[in-house]
Amino acid sequence: MRKDKKHSRSFLFLCGALIGAVAFFVVFTPSALDPTNLSYVRGGYVERDIIQHYAGWNFYRSAPLSFPLGISESMNAPEGASVVYSDSIPLFAILFRLLDPILPEQFQYLGLFVFTSFVLQGGVSALLLSIFLDNIFSILGGALFFVFSPVMMERAFRHTSLTAHYLILFALYCYFSHQKEQKKHYGLWIFLSVVTPLIHTYFLPMIYAVFFADLLDNGKKKEKIRTFLCMVGCLVLSVLTLYSVGAFSTGSSGTSYGYGFFTMNVNAIFNPSSLTGIHWSLFLPALPQGFGTYEGFNYWGLAVLLTFLSISIHLIVSFKKSKPLRYAKEHPGLLLVCFLLTLFAVSTTVIANNSAFINISLPRKLYELCSTFRSSGRMFWPVTYLVYLFCVVYIAHRMTAKSLGNFLVLALAVLQILDLSPALLQKHESMAHYSDQFEILTDTAFFEENRGTYSKVISPGTSAFRGLYVALWCSENGMTTDFPFLARFDAVLHAERAAAVRQDLLNGIYEEDTLYLFTTEDESLFHDVAYFVNGKGLVCGKAGKEFYFIAPETKDLSVPEESEDLILYEHLPLLIADYSDDIWDHGVLLSKPNTITFLNNAFTRSYFENASTLYCEGNVYQIEKIYDDPGYIMVEISIEDGHALTGKEITTDIRN
Repeated sequence: MRKDKKHSRSFLFLCGALIGAVAFFVVFTPSALDPTNLSYVRGGYVERDIIQHYAGWNFYRSAPLSFPLGISESMNAPEGASVVYSDSIPLFAILFRLLDPILPEQFQYLGLFVFTSFVLQGGVSALLLSIFLDNIFSILGGALFFVFSPVMMERAFRHTSLTAHYLILFALYCYFSHQKEQKKHYGLWIFLSVVTPLIHTYFLPMIYAVFFADLLDNGKKKEKIRTFLCMVGCLVLSVLTLYSVGAFSTGSSGTSYGYGFFTMNVNAIFNPSSLTGIHWSLFLPALPQGFGTYEGFNYWGLAVLLTFLSISIHLIVSFKKSKPLRYAKEHPGLLLVCFLLTLFAVSTTVIANNSAFINISLPRKLYELCSTFRSSGRMFWPVTYLVYLFCVVYIAHRMTAKSLGNFLVLALAVLQILDLSPALLQKHESMAHYSDQFEILTDTAFFEENRGTYSKVISPGTSAFRGLYVALWCSENGMTTDFPFLARFDAVLHAERAAAVRQDLLNGIYEEDTLYLFTTEDESLFHDVAYFVNGKGLVCGKAGKEFYFIAPETKDLSVPEESEDLILYEHLPLLIADYSDDIWDHGVLLSKPNTITFLNNAFTRSYFENASTLYCEGNVYQIEKIYDDPGYIMVEISIEDGHALTGKEITTDIRN
């Protein structure tokens, strides 16, 4: 370690923070920081999850203050849920809930959070590098790698809370400062143990992995005891913090499924492809991302790849002189946790491109435990930042001429940013000239005209498909909902309640202040109720592209004129099921194309029971055979290719 520090840590932190701020404005433009700008929040950015984050904040904003903090009973009704499960960043949600009386009516803090993350990413990376380097140019040049980190920027405004990668850098700073400078930083560990669960729980295993490495690698016996006690105390603080923000107080369940699906692809570090086709390299080609490995995006950038490869070759070629094994002797605990994090990230399903070539089954309980962090590919982030640190420090130190090392760090930083430029430009354009990236499915006449008609929205279906749009609509209009839209919820309990609601509706039992919504994924469940209750004090139909409704006929109910966005039940068309797999194409059997299929429900059965003739656009087809398949009715008709009927209204002699 160099002792002739030329600049104070505070100054370096501020310089790094300035780099982070400039990077934010260059990539995302100042409009992203405007707290009243809801365009990219309501319309989605890269994917729809930001709608979930905003809806959770909106629900909590109107909730009464209580303990535990962070809970709104208006979402995940009737139990309510914590903003922990809507990924709404509890730290900011609670802070701005306290400030709500002075906030504008339309307000979001997601832009401010991402800006803060960029600033702290720059500042903390400069602190981390200053442990090893004394030249301001190499320190700030190295900070550019961390600020323009693809794994951080890829999450910005997509999974907003996961932009807080500075938490990982703080943990690494504690580790290396303890080792190189004999500074223990117990206070900073305590700070991380409280703040991390207030941002996102996925950072907790990363932080504690580095803390565990600090325990193994640094300090003598008595000091290790103090570090161990501090770590145990911090774990208790993290649990208490989660309790205080309602993580254990609602029906939302921390256990789930998905471990081995949202994993890290073997090609991740050199694959510049991420979700929705954003390309992160000017030079390298996009590679396949099979299963859910888009969640394990971990592209290092061309400059880091070339540098790490060159250093590795140099260490192997000059093995005796460079003595690379000394790194293992100096950091055995850190290397151990890196190995374990990588192992967990790759998971028990090892995927290369689109193929899974290793698949290990886990005992059910262990699988459920691992699925608590089902997006396991994220656990590789600390390894990525250690590689960044290693590359920058090695280059800055190993050049014969000190100035050459500093220049090379800056040159590599420029190459890194140049390589990432396609994604940076795409993100800049998306924010600078924003238009809704996803259709807001509740922006239709029926939903617009019934904003104040009902106080509750209930989901009698089982699908969570598009539930976040219902949550957005409810959160903006003071309504309560049980619609699944949270990161974790009790699916079994919801299904049981939904079945009970459907039975009540069939028995004529319903609440007049409640709107019942089904998604198109639950079309058959809707028809099995609506076919029997439509017109019996209830209005049924389809609103927009994705929702079916059962609405009590109250005096305030507004039924707009029928259009493409509103079809009443009596005018709903019978259509071939839009189902495709290896043997079906949009409801047509590929091996026998005169066979078409329909969803099996009361509505469809009313057309086909004892039917002999099918009609479509004036054409007449004889029904040759009707038979059931689980969930479907298959019909053979006198036609060469049923594709001619897909998407067209069909009727039969029974209903003609």
